Amino acid sequence: MDQLFRQQIETQQRGVMVERKAMLSASNIELHFYETIAKAEAVKLTFDHPVIAVMLKGKKIVEMEDTGRFGYDPGESLIVPAEKTMSIDFPEATPDNPTQCLAFMPDECIVGEAVHDFYQKTNATDVDMQYEVDFSTELLFRDQAILKSVEHLVFLFGERNEHSDLFIHMATKELVIRLLQSKARKLFLHSFQKEANRMAHIARYIKKNLGRSISIKQLAEEAHMSKSNFFVLFKNTFGITPNEYIIQEKIKEAKRLIRLSPHQSISQIAYQLGYSDSSYFAKQFKGITGLSPRQFERQIKS
Repeated sequence: MDQLFRQQIETQQRGVMVERKAMLSASNIELHFYETIAKAEAVKLTFDHPVIAVMLKGKKIVEMEDTGRFGYDPGESLIVPAEKTMSIDFPEATPDNPTQCLAFMPDECIVGEAVHDFYQKTNATDVDMQYEVDFSTELLFRDQAILKSVEHLVFLFGERNEHSDLFIHMATKELVIRLLQSKARKLFLHSFQKEANRMAHIARYIKKNLGRSISIKQLAEEAHMSKSNFFVLFKNTFGITPNEYIIQEKIKEAKRLIRLSPHQSISQIAYQLGYSDSSYFAKQFKGITGLSPRQFERQIKS
C-alpha cells in the first residue's frame, strides 16, 4: 500500500528511525499513511483539522486528552478532533511486522453534500448536537462497512483513471454517509460539521417553509451569517444558488402533491407552495420537469 504514496517523511526517536509518513491528495480529500517499523513509546501526533483514522495493521496504545489510554486495533476507526494531541505507544512494531494506519481529511464541501443527502433520506435532527459529546465512549468504533469503504477509496487513489477525481469524490461521500449511519454520527457532526451541519439545517428549514416566500436574507439570518458569506457557502455546498434550490424543492413537493392529492387543482397546489401566480408556477414546473403541471398530472393518471 505504501507504494501509492510519493512524499515520504521519516520520524526518528532517540536517533532511531521508527515511522514513515506519506500523503496523497485529490480535489476533495487528503489521505495520510503512517507506517511504524520499530517499537516506540509516547510518539506525539496532532492534526490541525479533524480526521477519520482507520487502523490497518499492528497495534497501538493511544492516550488522548479527556479519554485516558485505550488499545487501537486493526479494523477499528477513530475520529480525532482537531488540535487534540495523542500520545501513542507501538508495542509490537518491527520492520517485518509494521504498524500501519490511514488518516483521512475530507473537504468541507463534500462533507456538506453528504450531510445534506443523509438528512434528506432520514428523520435525523440536530437534537444530538445539543449535548456535550463524550469522547471517552464514542471516539473509537468498529464498522465493517466503513472499513470496506476505506479499502475502496485506497484502491481508487492507486488506480490510473481519467475520472479518478470523480470516483474519489463519490467514494469519499459514501464514507462520510456511512459514518453518519454509524454510532459515531454525533461525534462526527461535532468534530466536522460546524459549517456543513449549518447547511443541513438550512435545507430542512427550506423544506418546512415551502409555502412561504423565502429570501436569501431570511436564510442568512437563520444561518447566523452575512448574506455574502451565506451565498458562497450555500453554493459551494449544494452546487446551485439558494433560489435555484428553493425552486427545485417547490417543484419536487408539487410533484408529490399532484400524485397524492388528485382532488386538488393545479392552482390550489401553486398557492399552497407560495405562488401567487399559477402561470408562473407552471412555467417553473415545466422548466425543471419538461412537462406542464397538467401534462404531468395526465401522465400520472394514465
